[in-house]
Parts: sequence; C-alpha cells; structure tokens
Amino acid sequence: MVELYQRFYQKILTKHGKNERQNCPYNRQEYLDDSKTVQVNLLANPFEKFERKRFFYHCKDLNYLALDPVLINTLTNEQHKKIIDQMVQDLQDYYNKLEIPLSEADYSFLLPELEHKPEALFTDTPTEEQKYSTALPFYPLSIAAGGFMDSGVPDEPESWFMVEGLITKRTLSPSLFVAQVTGKSMEPTIPDGSYCLFTFETGGTRNGRIVLAQKSDIADQDTGAGYTVKTYHSIKSADPDTGWQHESILLKPANPAYHEIVIPPIEADDFKIVAFFVEILAVDGN
Repeated sequence: MVELYQRFYQKILTKHGKNERQNCPYNRQEYLDDSKTVQVNLLANPFEKFERKRFFYHCKDLNYLALDPVLINTLTNEQHKKIIDQMVQDLQDYYNKLEIPLSEADYSFLLPELEHKPEALFTDTPTEEQKYSTALPFYPLSIAAGGFMDSGVPDEPESWFMVEGLITKRTLSPSLFVAQVTGKSMEPTIPDGSYCLFTFETGGTRNGRIVLAQKSDIADQDTGAGYTVKTYHSIKSADPDTGWQHESILLKPANPAYHEIVIPPIEADDFKIVAFFVEILAVDGN
C-alpha cells in the first residue's frame, strides 16, 4: 500500500512539479522517497479517519490493515463501483482546485478491477449434497491469504463455485477452494483472470510448486498487496542444530517481465504459504 501511495505522488510530482499546496512535504522528492515517513503519514491521515468510522482496522502488532469484513462482504458490485466512481470524482475535484489536471493514467493503477462473475457458475445457497461434491467455496485471494491470518481455513465463503465438469480432480474435500487469479505475472502458465483450484493443505515438498504466499511487505507487482501467486523455490544449507536452514526463498513468476521476490532467512517468520495451486478450471475464456 505504501508503494502505491508513493508511486501516485511521485508520478504527479514528476509530471507537474508539485503535489499539494505550497510548503506541503509531498512536494519534496526526498520526503516521498522515505517509505517509513510516508507510512506514518498514511496511517495518520487519511487512514485514521476511516478507522475512526470503523471502515478499516489496523492491527499494529501484526502490521496488518484490513477492511471491516462485515462491511466488505455486504457490498454488491454495483455499490463497490459507485464508491470507486465517487472516490475518483473527489480526487479529480481536489486536484482541479489545486490547478493540477489529472488524466486517468495518473491514477488508474490504483483502481481495482471489479470481478465479473459468470453467474451460472456461482451460488450463494448450495444444498448440503452439493457442498464439496459439485460446489466448492469461492474466496477472493485477499481473503484466502490475508483476511483470516493464522486462524485457519475461513468458515464462510463469499459464495460457492459450481465445479462439476470444470476440474480433473474427482474427490473433493473441505481443504479445496476456488479463487480468481488476476494479473499477468504467471502467464502463460496461469492466464490473467483465470478461475483456479487451490488447496489449504500445504504439507510435503514445496519446491517447484505454485503457491499462494503471504508476507506483509511483498507488494505484488500486479496487485500491490501482501500476497502473491508464484512458483516456490528454496535454497537450503546444513545447520548443526536443526539439520538444515533456508539460505533464501525465491518466489518466481512465469512471466519474464516480472521480477522474483526474494525472502531472506531473517524475514522467514513473517512469511507464510497459505495454499497450493492445483489446476485451472475449464471455464469458457480460460
């Protein structure tokens, strides 16, 4: 989030020579380059205002930000779009007052792409016979990766995905779920927008497997979030106490236009493999 915040203001400063009113620190490049200072400012203003209204919460011990789950799960796509449209209008109005004209390219990278769900494949009320037989839980990756932290498998899915005839796996279990992978970092292996089958069972070897990984400061290139879908590789060395230790963990994209994410051993405690990728669902268009 901090990187996206910095990127927006750095773009405007480079393009127009200013971001804000005179004497505002955001008009100084050295201020915008200081991630810690920007983070403090972000959490104080505007985030604190939303936190007071209980739209967001900040778990300081875990360095974790989240939307209120009750609020976000009750929003329809239409309501979500209306909020985004209003935010864009407010942004444009604010910068018009500063006589800084904004183009869509200045802020479009901040906007989420609203998921288009093929309605025939989703149900909010599957029968007990359908659950884990022909239907699996559907979770946005943000919920699967971050919304529940270490509390285990989420109890209530956003909705259920009808998987009959779309997967090769014959036996379904409560560890399986469906999520939509957005972004081009895993293309051509996983095309942008693919509906994919994942499992929360992450035992056994990880090397060479595609994983859903979580770390507070990953800052995925596609989403800017602290989770990512990449191929896992680790380099290990002998350790006299434990037998072995990680020298480094690499999360590799399939697309060469994207960079690897390197997790050094000192940061391993903040790193978690949430799920293993299983397969792409054979939905039309995938």
